[in-house]
Amino acid sequence: MDVKKQSHETLRLATDLYMFAWTIGLLWSYFTILREFTLQPSRFDVHIMSGETILALAIPVIRMYEVFSSNASLHFKAVYKRREPMRALVNVLWHYGEVVIAFASFFLIAIWSTGESFRMPPPGELFLQPLYFSFVTITTLGYGDYSPEQPIGQCLVVFEVFLGMVLLVVVLQKVLGIVGNEK
Repeated sequence: MDVKKQSHETLRLATDLYMFAWTIGLLWSYFTILREFTLQPSRFDVHIMSGETILALAIPVIRMYEVFSSNASLHFKAVYKRREPMRALVNVLWHYGEVVIAFASFFLIAIWSTGESFRMPPPGELFLQPLYFSFVTITTLGYGDYSPEQPIGQCLVVFEVFLGMVLLVVVLQKVLGIVGNEK
């Protein structure tokens, strides 16, 4: 194996590990916020939060910034599209999942900080509902079983739907590029 190909494979592995680490961080963030919410359902005060909770609040924001700024340019590079279209598609779908997890954390923060932002179950049943709501929202299914009742939740939903549409366009571009290259 030549040096150039070996360094390319090493870079691919490093990129995959980096994305996987961020996903683990997002899941940790979600469950940390969920734990804090169930331990202190009526207290959202930045002054009494632990450093761990503050980090858990920051991780989704940082990752969403990175996904939609620095990583977005990678998906539009012509070289990336031609050489590895399936890898580009998998990366976009991976980012789609990261957005779902991040917005589930944002929805938990909105519920925790404003009390009743969403028509959702009581805190004891609040394990998968934010993830479910985030997935239903980003895919624009909108079953109507959960809905935001206050402006902060409504703004989050609008922002997630917009980002979901952008990612959907990128996914469709990748799929059509792959199908077009096969013919």
